[in-house]
Amino acid sequence: TEAPSYKSTAEEKQKLKEDLTPHIEGLAEENNLDPLFIKAIIKIESDWNPTVISCAGAAGIVQLMPHTGREKGLKVLNTVPGTDISYCLDKNCNKKVDPDGRCADRKNDVPNAYAGELRKYRDSKLAAEGLLALAEEDERFDNEKAVKAFVETIVRMRNYMKENEIPVNNDNLAAMYNGGYKNVYLEDNEIKYRSPSH
Repeated sequence: TEAPSYKSTAEEKQKLKEDLTPHIEGLAEENNLDPLFIKAIIKIESDWNPTVISCAGAAGIVQLMPHTGREKGLKVLNTVPGTDISYCLDKNCNKKVDPDGRCADRKNDVPNAYAGELRKYRDSKLAAEGLLALAEEDERFDNEKAVKAFVETIVRMRNYMKENEIPVNNDNLAAMYNGGYKNVYLEDNEIKYRSPSH
C-alpha cells in the first residue's frame, strides 16, 4: 500500500523513471543485463512508487525483503521504531515474524505484524520528514541503493541457475526473484515453478 503523503502521480512516476534510467542502464551494462528487464521488474513490483510496502514486509521500488536488503549491505529497519515488532526474530533471520515472513492474508492485502507497523511508521515519517529521512533509516527506500541490491540479487540468481543447469532467461529470473531460489527448478529436463510463499 502506498503512503498517502507521497505523490504517486503519473508525472512523479515518470520523473523517477527518467531520473533512475542512467543508473539502471549503467548497472545493466556492468552486469550484462537488459535494462528493460530491470525496469519491467520495477513496474511490476512497485509501479515506480518508492514508498510501497507489501503485506509480507517487502519495501521500496524493487520490493526488497528485510533479509535480502541486509544481505546486500543495506541499512534496514528490522525492528519498527516505537514498537517491539521485528521482521527477523533472531540474529541470522532464521525465524521470521509470524506468519513467517508472509502476508497474513495475501488476497486481501492484510499485512503481517511487521508490515502493518512498518506501513504506519512510513506514513508518519513521510508526513513529518519526507522520503529522504525514511531512506536514511531504511535504505530499501533509497532508490539507487535498492536497484543496485536488486541487480546484485539477480546476478547471484543467474549464477545459481547456471550452476544448476536451469535455463537463464528473464521469465525464470523474474520467477526466482519473486518467489526465491526454490521457486524455479529443473525436473525431468523440464522447468517447474512453485507458487511464491510471500
